[in-house]
Amino acid sequence: MDQQPFKVVFLDHDLHWMHADNSIFKGTGKEVARFLAAREYQGIVIIHSRHEEGAEAMKKYLSKARLAPFGSFDIVTEVNL
Repeated sequence: MDQQPFKVVFLDHDLHWMHADNSIFKGTGKEVARFLAAREYQGIVIIHSRHEEGAEAMKKYLSKARLAPFGSFDIVTEVNL
């Protein structure tokens, strides 16, 4: 099977209604963030979650990730880094 790397990942903390409890790790955005960090993911990560504590916890794993307020935001094809 062919594999192509993702260039951008949009990541939320609460992947299930039970994840509003910040003590849960398995199956949350924190677990995904740790997975990406362990594999030294080189793409762009946008963390967008209403769960502010969870978003900050994910940012600890992915220090270069960008925090975006939950809600709508523009997606553009050109990025100035």
